[in-house]
Amino acid sequence: MSSGTSAFKRVEITVEIFYDQPDQSISLVTDDGRMTDENGQRPGFRVTFNANPKSADYNPANFNRLARLLRAEGRPAPAEVPVKQRQLNRRSTVIAELTGEQVRPTGQPADTTLLGWAICPTCTAVVVNLAKHKGVSAAC
Repeated sequence: MSSGTSAFKRVEITVEIFYDQPDQSISLVTDDGRMTDENGQRPGFRVTFNANPKSADYNPANFNRLARLLRAEGRPAPAEVPVKQRQLNRRSTVIAELTGEQVRPTGQPADTTLLGWAICPTCTAVVVNLAKHKGVSAAC
């Protein structure tokens, strides 16, 4: 961060950084009472960075930054990981590169039968019960 003047006002907080080995994630945590949920409860916040591309918290660059800081401070820390793209539309490619698994490319339709759904052949609606749908839909 620059020490020059800015249009933004700075607020300082104290955070803790820790490595959760079973989850393979690194978290930034604060219990600062100035930050609460929508009901004024549960003070603080937690931000998690994960090196697993299947995780919603996948952020390898920040994961590596925090791992280096933990190591520099003599704390338990994971090894650095390859930095890959984080965009969701490219995630299947990243998963394939890192794990060797083939994942359905983003933008492809999901297999509705795996979810117990059906597609009406007449109106193409995705429904839970095709017979019931045909019974209540005059067009089908």
